Amino acid sequence: MFALGAPVQAALIGAVDHGTYFTDTTSGLDWLDVTASVNRSYSDVSSQFGTGGDFDGWRYATAKEFGNMVDATTGLNTGISALGQIYLNENEVFAELIALLGSTFDEPYIQNYGMDYEEYYGVPVGKNVDATLGWIDPEGTSDHWFARIMDDDLYAYNEDYVSTLGRRSPVPTYSMGSYLVRNSGQVPEPSVIALLVIGLAGFGVLRHKNNTSHLVQP
Repeated sequence: MFALGAPVQAALIGAVDHGTYFTDTTSGLDWLDVTASVNRSYSDVSSQFGTGGDFDGWRYATAKEFGNMVDATTGLNTGISALGQIYLNENEVFAELIALLGSTFDEPYIQNYGMDYEEYYGVPVGKNVDATLGWIDPEGTSDHWFARIMDDDLYAYNEDYVSTLGRRSPVPTYSMGSYLVRNSGQVPEPSVIALLVIGLAGFGVLRHKNNTSHLVQP
């Protein structure tokens, strides 16, 4: 799939930043900063999903969840809903989304030189090159798929895009992390609230009976 859109200016919507992760209020999913898992392979990260692991409670995002998150937070209609798709659109909102998830493009420069790409090469202000690159759920395939959000204001082709195109060697690198999600859990399910209310009401009735039982004559 290939889609092309006209240049549009926008701002992120429905994204609540919590520092190391953000909540997409449309889906109710938390998205961990992709830079939190750089230089770790897909299998390494997967092995840390269990209780007590480095990524306890998290899991890999699917291509559809990735596309939905991009659409919900940018207000765009990328059409990305599966592996192997790309959406091109010169739009500065991608820079905002990359800043929220963390720029894996900058990570090798930060690790090696203590500064980002723009600082290292003296790139003029407003001519940034940033990207967030991370593993996503391979959805039953034998390949290692990844998603990318790209913002390029420096080079002639001036390419901004989001994609789920990647298949590459699963060798860990600082330029790549993982798109990890979990249910936000900030709002309990209605059924859980109902059960809690019923439980508390039952507890109150029991206490009342215990407190008045001494008044009952034999």
